[in-house]
Amino acid sequence: MKSNLLHARFWKYTGESPEGQDHIRYDPHGFGLVLISAMAYHAENKIIPLDGVVINHHKGDQFGHQVHVTATQEQWDAVKKIVRG
Repeated sequence: MKSNLLHARFWKYTGESPEGQDHIRYDPHGFGLVLISAMAYHAENKIIPLDGVVINHHKGDQFGHQVHVTATQEQWDAVKKIVRG
């Protein structure tokens, strides 16, 4: 039986303004920006084994782009332990 995948999205700011910042775009499970961005970071950099996590970077503009993160509840929980200690 395949686990359900949970989706979340955030805006990754890459502009040059000191006022710019990342922010949540879609978070139906209440993960929060820190956890969503940490999941993307850990999965992309293979810091911990996160097989099957999908990270999609959507085309953006000069200010940034949207990052879509998809993982199982167990994977979200594993990264949550790292982020929150």
